[in-house]
Amino acid sequence: MWTEEVCDDVIRMALEVPAEKATTGEKKTNSRRCNVRWLYPEPRWKPLFDEVTLLFQQANRANYGFDIAFIPEIQFTEYEGSNEGMYDWHGDINWVDSSPYHRKLSMSIQLSDSADYEGGDLEFARGSQGPSASLLRHRGSSIVFPSFLAHRVTPVTKGKRYSLVAWMEGPQFR
Repeated sequence: MWTEEVCDDVIRMALEVPAEKATTGEKKTNSRRCNVRWLYPEPRWKPLFDEVTLLFQQANRANYGFDIAFIPEIQFTEYEGSNEGMYDWHGDINWVDSSPYHRKLSMSIQLSDSADYEGGDLEFARGSQGPSASLLRHRGSSIVFPSFLAHRVTPVTKGKRYSLVAWMEGPQFR
């Protein structure tokens, strides 16, 4: 679990990066309402990438045993209550991608204090063994899960929710 100070530092630094409206690879136009800021593996973000890599490696070793290799980028996401920011049901892997790498593991890190917003729960599809949404609302908490699991973020109805999302890629699943 990350400290409040670490969460504050990540938010402050990420807000310096230009924001863009989030999109999806699908044709659905109303399935995602949020802004994103892309953090790349460059010197200013090295400590963040090192920490996230370590979390992925620990979770993978303890739970999954996937062949993983690298984090291409980290997404800082802003969900606003003013537009009911959300992301409908989706998985993070593109099975038809011709790239030699697939997203294997996904991670979400809660940066906001849960008192700062309403709604905005990270949920997993029925049948998945994900933790309760209330556990994932704790500031500084993180979850690592296989990228093919269906999940969503419910609409934020008040305030603003910040999170980090990262993916660990590796050779395509066989």
